[in-house]
Amino acid sequence: MTNVHAPWRAEVGRSLVAAGLFCQGAIVIKSLSPELGTDLAHRLFGVLAGALVIFMGNAIPKTLPRKAPRHPVAEQTKRRFAGWSLTLGGLGYMLAWMLAPIENAHGIAACFLGASFLVMSTQACSRFSMPRSGGPTTLSQG
Repeated sequence: MTNVHAPWRAEVGRSLVAAGLFCQGAIVIKSLSPELGTDLAHRLFGVLAGALVIFMGNAIPKTLPRKAPRHPVAEQTKRRFAGWSLTLGGLGYMLAWMLAPIENAHGIAACFLGASFLVMSTQACSRFSMPRSGGPTTLSQG
C-alpha cells in the first residue's frame, strides 16, 4: 500500500530544514554582530534573506499541483513566470544590500522585492486567453 501523503511530507520536511537554516544563519549573524559591526550584520542578513527568496523562486516551477490542472501549459507558464519574478526580485534584494549605501539599502531592496511581487501577482491574477473550441479557424473565401 502506497502512502499518498509522502510527497507533501517531503515538502514540509524540506521547508522546515530551509527555515531552520535561515534561523540559524540569523542567529549566527546576530551573535557575530558586535565583532562585525551593525552595518555589516545588516548587510549579511539582507543577503541571507535575498538568498532565501531566490531559493523559493527557484522551487516554484518545480512544485506540482495537488490535482491535474485544466490547462497544464498555461499553469506551468504561470509558475515559471512567478519563479523568475521572485528569483530576480531576490537577486535585486541581495545586490541592494551588498552595493547600496547602508542608509538606503533597505528602501532599495524593498522596492526590488515589492516590484517582483507586484509583477508576479498581476500575472497570477490575469487570465490567459485560451482558444475557443468549435469556432472557425480559417476565413471563408466568398
